Amino acid sequence: MSQPTISVQLRTLEEDLGFVLFVREHKKLHLSANGKLVLIKAESIFHLADQLGMGLAGMGAHPKPEFHVGVLNTISSSFTFDFANHIWFQRSIVFSMSSGCKKTLSVGLDSGTFDLILSDKSWNQNTRYTSILLDSDNLIAVAAQAADGNDLQFPESLHGMNYISHRGDIGSEVQLDYFFRRHKVHPHLFAKIEDVSLLKKLLHQGRCFSVLPKKEVQEEISSGSLVSLGDIDGVKFQLWAIFPTHSGFRDLVENLISGSLIGSISVSKPPILIE
Repeated sequence: MSQPTISVQLRTLEEDLGFVLFVREHKKLHLSANGKLVLIKAESIFHLADQLGMGLAGMGAHPKPEFHVGVLNTISSSFTFDFANHIWFQRSIVFSMSSGCKKTLSVGLDSGTFDLILSDKSWNQNTRYTSILLDSDNLIAVAAQAADGNDLQFPESLHGMNYISHRGDIGSEVQLDYFFRRHKVHPHLFAKIEDVSLLKKLLHQGRCFSVLPKKEVQEEISSGSLVSLGDIDGVKFQLWAIFPTHSGFRDLVENLISGSLIGSISVSKPPILIE
């Protein structure tokens, strides 16, 4: 298939979907945030087709164990994509993923509905579960545009600005509050949003800022749709894997963390296991 034909089909698909799938950067195409989500869905469809074909070809074979992952709804799609992308086609299991609030996921883990949960903090206070630190990222203040007529240096420039809080880990919220108070900064809090996609849409609507993991907004900063106001020193976003200590999938999970299946998840130091 020729390059012009591919380009035409790509534009047609983007028009049908109502959003762009690729972002051009330095003469190269990169998947947009929406493009990554579409890729996950497409891979899921192909995976189901493979499963159907194998099921029809091998009637009577032993079914594969299902591995269910629950994702806290405050976890950004970028971190979720990195985790899912490397286990989607593991032929030893049938992999599924869904999101929910902490209470729903906790009940699901207790009942066996979920085998593993992705969370923004550990559950080390509960000895029934093992917590493993998968990833961490610095937080950054971002807005659709820099404040006009504000000659103050960051973070003092945030004083009085409209602020949308990403309603996630309570520990991070406490640390952010301490960061603002330490610098004598008092932004005007007018919304708390859990959904990162909705939060970023609101940022584009008006003069306000939010604080998000760098990885979550690097694409928007590169394209110029959001600008970086400054780094939030001393406060990090963390991604934890939580699973039952006596889980039948323990070997699989620990292999994922050690890098035998997940090679690109960045861990600045050896994984932390808390039991």
